[in-house]
Amino acid sequence: MTDVKWPNRRAQEAQETRRRIREAALELFLRDGYGATNLQDIAGRAGVAMQTIYFVLGNKRALLKELVDVTIDGDD
Repeated sequence: MTDVKWPNRRAQEAQETRRRIREAALELFLRDGYGATNLQDIAGRAGVAMQTIYFVLGNKRALLKELVDVTIDGDD
């Protein structure tokens, strides 16, 4: 029988990865500034591969936009 909860678990893991990336980016942007922070540093802090950031959120500008959107809307 197929595990019905698998898609939900996968979605939750994806959301958690996205949250970890955002938190790492926010911390580094605040500490070092947007210009001095690179995606490799964010990936290392978040515990993901840099390619994961590109796949999940896109480039650094898209990541900053998501941070602003989540901060303003309060919804991820």
